[in-house]
Amino acid sequence: MDRLLDEIESYWSTRTEGYSEVNEKELKGMQKKAWLKTLESGFLEKKLSDNDKEQLRILDIGTGPGFFPMILAEAGYHVTAVDYTPGMLEKAAENAAKFIGEKSSNIEFKRMDAQALEFEDESFDVIISRNLTWNLPHPDQAYGEWLRVLKKGGKLMTRSGKPMKTTAGMWKKAALTTIICARILTAWRRSHCRFHCLRQSARDGM
Repeated sequence: MDRLLDEIESYWSTRTEGYSEVNEKELKGMQKKAWLKTLESGFLEKKLSDNDKEQLRILDIGTGPGFFPMILAEAGYHVTAVDYTPGMLEKAAENAAKFIGEKSSNIEFKRMDAQALEFEDESFDVIISRNLTWNLPHPDQAYGEWLRVLKKGGKLMTRSGKPMKTTAGMWKKAALTTIICARILTAWRRSHCRFHCLRQSARDGM
């Protein structure tokens, strides 16, 4: 296993409760509605029936305490949510049961490395990710994997935050991610999928 990946797992294992508290505030505030609107506007071209929502395959990579899967599952979507940190997955399942009750059955949680996904090619219609890529030792490999499991015509929606652990290695990875994103976007111009950047909105508290 990559040494940096070990460090990242260790770091986020200690932040499970704190990150979950942030997500709980989002669920109780205006961010919940704002994020759902942002996500749906990114991957929907028309309003879907309940049956159509169930057929749409959505993957959340780096789910953390499960914020995106919870708001999507509550809205009737079925979501596969992956994270590398076991503690985060346990907290995400706990949060889902607590905040959305029976709708939590719409979420499937899996432990997985974002850089080596264990899914078949073209498995998902929509892939979403927030505050993840700056953590990854090999973001170029991760993006390649995400494109591999995305269906042709599918949509990839991503937003990456700044490093919270300000080691030199983390900042270096964040800078490299920016460069790699530019290369990936160039490649996407020749692909059959769509890219959507989740923008931060001070008005909506996102």
